[in-house]
Amino acid sequence: MKYPLRLFLTVLILIFGLLSCAQLSSEKTPLKVFFIGNSLTGNNYLPDMLQAFARANSKKLIIGSELKNSTALIEHWQRGAARQKISAEKWDFVVLQDSSASAIDQAEKTLKYGKLFADVAKQQNSRLLLFNTWAYSGIPGWVESYKDEQEKAAFKAFVPKMYQETNALYAKLAQAVDGQVVPVAQAWRRLNKIAPHIALHTPDKIHPSPQGTYFTALVFYQAIFGELPKNLPLTVITRRNLKKMHETIKVEITRSTADKMLSAIAAKSL
Repeated sequence: MKYPLRLFLTVLILIFGLLSCAQLSSEKTPLKVFFIGNSLTGNNYLPDMLQAFARANSKKLIIGSELKNSTALIEHWQRGAARQKISAEKWDFVVLQDSSASAIDQAEKTLKYGKLFADVAKQQNSRLLLFNTWAYSGIPGWVESYKDEQEKAAFKAFVPKMYQETNALYAKLAQAVDGQVVPVAQAWRRLNKIAPHIALHTPDKIHPSPQGTYFTALVFYQAIFGELPKNLPLTVITRRNLKKMHETIKVEITRSTADKMLSAIAAKSL
């Protein structure tokens, strides 16, 4: 009876050893993430923030991007650079971020070009992450410059419904392409309820503040790694924006603010 028992224990040890080696190998293999978007991703340079969180938690990331200010998915598709880059190599995740107000006047284009990009990404066995962007914090000042009064009125009427309509659009795209919504807008709304003093928007009411990008990077970290970061750097150096990529800024977050951000992401609903 001793020999079968010894053999059984030996086999168990071998199995656990192989599993451990496989886990270590997996942890050492970098995940590759490619962002397609505009200034909502480029302001305070979201990829830098995400990379900082990964490094602080011994996670390996390779991040690529095709980002251009004021550029929607249709324009990225027409330019061709984004699809060439995601076709050129294997990416674990491809992130799609469309125009901030796409739900008002180009929902069908979001669906059409989102599907086209999804087809290219799936040829590389990449997973689709859909960047569900936030609503504006109010009506931007430039809306008053619209010469067409009907267009101006339509946009003003859209802003209060922007949260619901943008969420619905990304949910529809996710269903169409079998993609995963990264619920940034939903997390922003929860944080606004928990801590309304944390300014996530810049004064233009559209773009993310440094704190807004920091918080967005936390939402993406959870979407990519399936967990919140255990080690959270409270100071991050990141590039300023797409026009000033040579400039860096220091983003500093208090421990209290960081805890509120983590609580907002962990909360299922408020």
